[in-house]
Amino acid sequence: MNKQQFLNDLEDILQREEPCTENDNLDEYEEWDSLSQMSLIAYMDRTFGVKLGFDNFENVKTVADLIELAGGKIGD
Repeated sequence: MNKQQFLNDLEDILQREEPCTENDNLDEYEEWDSLSQMSLIAYMDRTFGVKLGFDNFENVKTVADLIELAGGKIGD
């Protein structure tokens, strides 16, 4: 999967009207909450086979940090 595909999926998960970019700060997203994190945990498991928990989001600040959580499975 490339980054643009991931960003499109993230927009769907968060139900955002505005586009997501790698440099976006997640704390500035009104939609970034525990429910969206739970949906993202399921997405990462289903799409990449990456098992995450809520503790994985403690140091996540940007969309780029989310891409890093995929463990190199998101290309350019």
